[in-house]
Amino acid sequence: MRKTHQHIQKVIVFSLMSMMGLGSYAQSWQLAPRAEIGFRIQSLGVKIVEGKFDQVDAHLWFDTQQLSRASAQFKLYVDSVSLSKPALKPMIMGPDLFDAAQFKTAQFKSSQFRSKGNQRYDIVGQLTLRGVTRAVRFDAIIRPENESSQRLWVEAHTKIARSQFGMRKAVGQIGEHVDIYLKGYWTVNTGVIAAK
Repeated sequence: MRKTHQHIQKVIVFSLMSMMGLGSYAQSWQLAPRAEIGFRIQSLGVKIVEGKFDQVDAHLWFDTQQLSRASAQFKLYVDSVSLSKPALKPMIMGPDLFDAAQFKTAQFKSSQFRSKGNQRYDIVGQLTLRGVTRAVRFDAIIRPENESSQRLWVEAHTKIARSQFGMRKAVGQIGEHVDIYLKGYWTVNTGVIAAK
């Protein structure tokens, strides 16, 4: 009985610390099933092709009270992509672009979250694509569904030049720039509280 009482006290104390922003851990979130991570290739405002990755490992540690502890990372399994124009998959997965036979995954790992106010953030980190790692910055919106929500709505995007990651340079700059995006809900990962 005494142990049960002590356990309840610990739970109450931890809950109060979390509410006050005094906890030593950032909240762990997992990508909800219908969320999307993908890319768009456009030219002169016209979408050439869009791809969505069906197999993704993604993790987010985020607490507005402890932004310095926030982090995000994802791994994309390149060959799992679904394209708006399936006939282009051999070319996009081929050696001129993703070269999926040699480079099975693409990865991002954050190094810093910067608040811009009004639930907007810069997420700075390293993107590895085709074995080439470069610094990128995602422009993100991170918004709780409501005050007591167990879900976060996240929209984030960045733009890269494909030739900087070893892909074949676009002819006449048509399709040279690739928009990488993430959008959808994240849910609390109740099985993990990640120390930072």
